[in-house]
Amino acid sequence: TILGGEGVDHLVKEELPTLSKQNLWCEIKESGLKFPEFVFAQALLESGHFTSRLTKLNNNLFGMRIPTKRETVAIGASKSGYAIYEHWTQSVNDYMLFQNYVINVRGYNTKEKYIGYLNRLYSESDGYVKKLNNIIKNNKSILDI
Repeated sequence: TILGGEGVDHLVKEELPTLSKQNLWCEIKESGLKFPEFVFAQALLESGHFTSRLTKLNNNLFGMRIPTKRETVAIGASKSGYAIYEHWTQSVNDYMLFQNYVINVRGYNTKEKYIGYLNRLYSESDGYVKKLNNIIKNNKSILDI
């Protein structure tokens, strides 16, 4: 189910934060996402540190595709099935819907189970979790962990 651009339509563009590591961390923390340091690291890894085509064109920080079994805040899909968001903050909101589904419906409710699931789901090569841990380590000055 596509929920649409709820929450963004009423905001003036100037009120929306620009994409930066600091603003991303604030958005993740404010949204109440579980395991926030891993979500932050995923956003950086999946978006090529905000340089990927998917991020620049579709405001998609996580490489999310249009889901078939959960709600989404995406406003559409690219030809290849990747979610399109009006603003990068909606990508974070959609990740929250994804995370809620993975934790509450699929039962990956501990940090170990969740990270293991991410390793199997997102990893296209070996060492996904190691890459995430390195990003976390290299961004300790931003993360309040």
